[in-house]
Amino acid sequence: IGAGGRLGSNNAGGSFNGSTIIANDLTIVKGRHNFKVGFEHRRYYLNDQGRGNTSGTFNFSPNQTAQPGFINQTGHSFASFLMGTASATNRSVVASFFGRRWRSTGFYFQDDFKATRKLTLNLGFRWEIIGGLQEVAGRMAQFNPTKPNPAAGGILGALDFADELGVTTFMDTNWRQLSPKFGFAYEVNSRMVMRGGYGINNMPPINNGFGGPSTIGYNGAIAVNTANTAVRFAEDVLFNIDQPYPSFTSELPNRNPSLANGQGTTFIGRNHNKLPYTQNWNFGFQFALPSNTVLEVNYIANKGTNLPIGGFDNLNALPLSLLSLGDNLTRPWTAASGVPQPFPGFSGTLVQALRPFPQYTGISQPYPYFGNSTYHSGQAQLTRHFRDGFSYLLAYTWSKSLGYGSDSSIDGATPVDIFNRGLDRSITGFHIPHFFKGTWIYELPIGNNKLIPLRGIANTLLGGWQLTGIHQIRSGDALSIGAAGVVNPLGAAYPDLVQGVPIVANSDASISFRGFAGGTPYLNRAAFANPPVHPGGQNVIIRPGTLGPVLPNIRGPRVWSEDVSMQKIFRFDEQKSFEIRGTFLNPLNRAGRGNPITNLGDPNFGQITLARFGGRNIELAARITF
Repeated sequence: IGAGGRLGSNNAGGSFNGSTIIANDLTIVKGRHNFKVGFEHRRYYLNDQGRGNTSGTFNFSPNQTAQPGFINQTGHSFASFLMGTASATNRSVVASFFGRRWRSTGFYFQDDFKATRKLTLNLGFRWEIIGGLQEVAGRMAQFNPTKPNPAAGGILGALDFADELGVTTFMDTNWRQLSPKFGFAYEVNSRMVMRGGYGINNMPPINNGFGGPSTIGYNGAIAVNTANTAVRFAEDVLFNIDQPYPSFTSELPNRNPSLANGQGTTFIGRNHNKLPYTQNWNFGFQFALPSNTVLEVNYIANKGTNLPIGGFDNLNALPLSLLSLGDNLTRPWTAASGVPQPFPGFSGTLVQALRPFPQYTGISQPYPYFGNSTYHSGQAQLTRHFRDGFSYLLAYTWSKSLGYGSDSSIDGATPVDIFNRGLDRSITGFHIPHFFKGTWIYELPIGNNKLIPLRGIANTLLGGWQLTGIHQIRSGDALSIGAAGVVNPLGAAYPDLVQGVPIVANSDASISFRGFAGGTPYLNRAAFANPPVHPGGQNVIIRPGTLGPVLPNIRGPRVWSEDVSMQKIFRFDEQKSFEIRGTFLNPLNRAGRGNPITNLGDPNFGQITLARFGGRNIELAARITF
């Protein structure tokens, strides 16, 4: 009973988090050296006091007020509620609240060294000691791959409980989080400076939001439903809301090592608190040009290591070679399947029977730190500092970003084969190879002491106006083509790329707002095909598609945008002024073309059916300062 969970106990609990940071820094200036040393100790906490569903959830169905023999034609859920006859109910039994803790200590040293009149060196080093995620009383459970499972015939794979082992964490302390840094600046001549640097930076230990091991067994639940309560007919009453709720008969905590059988579970390795880190390096030149203008040209790159890569972490995954079993993978296991029964009483599909630990549906790792990424870019920036009423900043970036999945290494994804991660390595979804940005400020040459001089009321009204603009021109978005109607029981299913067929049908295709079959396509449907499937009718693929998660060289329509504004300030004295401003977003009313439909199962595949931008937006504002 409740409106979206707003009644009862669902919102009675809460989670409370915070941190205590103790730091000390010391700076010593001696000769040509500027030394900085210090330490930092961080203590993060999350106290989870969840009370959700402790007052119970009650479900009502038409069955309990239906006329016998006419169960599909009569009865009403609200009538069953008024009668107080529930079709199912469940209630949480909360015996434990949980307190998670992270601890880290860091020491650093840096020397900014003026080696010569023209050369400056920046040398630094940081050492961090990372403790494992703790639960204050060790109320955590996790998968142990070497422990026999008593309810699964003794096969390996069962639960460990931290408090039963006498520990508060499953991780070892990480003593090797090292971050060196180096930089230099060299004055080639009076108008040119050369700069470069290298450094390592790591993510904080709580980057996954305190996610961690399971708390199964420390709290419980009471349920009344057709799975545990026998009824003769569908319209029989399972539970009346005026009767006493069934008692909780189990003991808590329940440290049964087979408690997670038939469910998913988690695994944390002893070394899983090695933090994700990036190596950053750059090299470039800065030139002083005439007219108060500066040109910068840089090579900037980074490499991510140990990045979280959710979806690639399932310890219960299977190799793609088992696709040879075809449609049988999705069918229930039987003695005739040709595969031994994993353990007495097993019930499930053949693919489940083949898993390394068939007693679990999945085994995830909260800290799947085995992803990586690379980014390389050439960047140029031209800056004219404000002078004579005019300034601008023009920037161009040419780059390439690689990672796993269609988004990035740090987001979840479904791989095609976790044993061959290279099949999912591609350009990232946020990769934009060409990106130009321009901003400018221009004071109109109208008014007192300007090119067009004005005085009196004319100067007050027409003089002193300032214009600003922001412009962007960039490559289109990366595109991911989705296969349709095919199944890979072992992972993702990518389509095939048909060789020799143009991928882009019409790069100038306009927007087909109605999305009808006769619209002009941007992408060529004939360039893609679903991977071949087994003939059994379940559409299980024979092999993964050849395309991968992202089209490597084809993108959506390029993007142009601009915004401008104008403003004027009327000053009465040093403290009083009146400002009027007009902002024009998308002043040219560009619709822009959105991305084409990329699902092969859509009849409008390849068409652009949406505009990228909304309409022109004009905002007027006034401000009085006094």
